[in-house]
Amino acid sequence: MPDSYPYHLQSFKKEEVEVVYTDLGEGEQTLVFIHGLASYLPIWVKNIDYFKQYYRCIAIDLPGHGYSSKGDYPYTMTFYVEMVSALLKKLAVKKAILIGHSMGGQIAIFLATQAPMQFSHLVLAAPAGFETFNGTQRAILSQLASPQTLQYVQSLLNLKNYFHDLKEKDYSLLEELNGLLYQQTDASMGTILSKSMKGMLNEPVFDRLEKIIQPTLVLFGESDQLIPNRFFNNVSTQRIALQGTSQIRNHKLRMMANCGHFLQYECAETFNKEVSTFLHNHVFVKV
Repeated sequence: MPDSYPYHLQSFKKEEVEVVYTDLGEGEQTLVFIHGLASYLPIWVKNIDYFKQYYRCIAIDLPGHGYSSKGDYPYTMTFYVEMVSALLKKLAVKKAILIGHSMGGQIAIFLATQAPMQFSHLVLAAPAGFETFNGTQRAILSQLASPQTLQYVQSLLNLKNYFHDLKEKDYSLLEELNGLLYQQTDASMGTILSKSMKGMLNEPVFDRLEKIIQPTLVLFGESDQLIPNRFFNNVSTQRIALQGTSQIRNHKLRMMANCGHFLQYECAETFNKEVSTFLHNHVFVKV
């Protein structure tokens, strides 16, 4: 098992799709961690190590990522939502707290609005879906998100612009991530990234934000260089954060200083403190 996977891994199959996950801790409440595009479940290692003391923690390698299967799947938001829902059904999780990062945040918004009674709280870390694009912008982004273009994206995963100040010791995680992403058998990573990016564009969630009924914590790094897409929206990350949270009736927004897009990893101590305080300040409904 790679060093970046310090946990015992389990798997389940839904039809031909095999999904790898980890299930740790035995608290009354369950936290479900959903990573973003071109990522994998170990991106939550610094959070799971803390929260497993108090909660049951379930983290998933989304299809096409990590050790989950990488076949010729749709990779739409609906597809990802179906796979997470299938896992939670298998594990008999009737009530959970969703924690989603980036694309995982967009998936979490779908889940929270489709099955509001199943999820008590929502934590969105640098979520995709707050930023909006007009028809022309979506068309351009869709063209840029071709497999031919994205097959050359591997080198981008090592750029420091994913972080505010990436420490040298953390490069090993990204190097391992690169290896897992590009050891493809059934589909190229370019195809997986392309379908996933088009899935985010074709199934936007901004209009769903007003339907969120769960108490919601939104966290963004002040130094996030991925949100917004500054080619189309030359505004601050905080502007996008406020644009999204203005649609959520019961929310708390926290802009985290000296943090980039992967704020839950780069600024784990602050992230864990913010999430803990948020959850402790709300009453849970037992099922």
